[in-house]
Amino acid sequence: MILLNDTLQLDNKNTLSHKKYIIKLARAYDQLLIKMCYSPAYVDQEKSDILIKSCIDKYVPDFYKNSFENINNFKVENLITTSLKYENEYLGAYHNKTSNQEIIISPKMSSLGYISHDVLAGDYALTLSFHSVNSEITLKLLVEAKDVQ
Repeated sequence: MILLNDTLQLDNKNTLSHKKYIIKLARAYDQLLIKMCYSPAYVDQEKSDILIKSCIDKYVPDFYKNSFENINNFKVENLITTSLKYENEYLGAYHNKTSNQEIIISPKMSSLGYISHDVLAGDYALTLSFHSVNSEITLKLLVEAKDVQ
């Protein structure tokens, strides 16, 4: 059963913000599946160069700036993560840089960073944390409750 299917358009104004979804389950299921993917994962090189130069100018003391002459090898990433609660009980989060994530919650096995937990009726709070959005991003989010038998 699809519980949530959303597409977001994000940009640098979303950095350091959050979006919370409340998902209500009327009955228990075997598994909760969360799929999040966003693109691009990396900022294009031209914009990366501008962002890195700006940070160097702002934060690096003058006597170290020569160490950063060749910034062309650096790539700036976008970083968005998920966290989940059930009835205000923390079920987990996994802060990683993977732009295509599939998270499973079930009583026998849950994805890395998440507690194995029965998928019970009630309220789930899914939070997207936009740690660093450095370019225009399209994010797709799908949440499904499944009976696996």
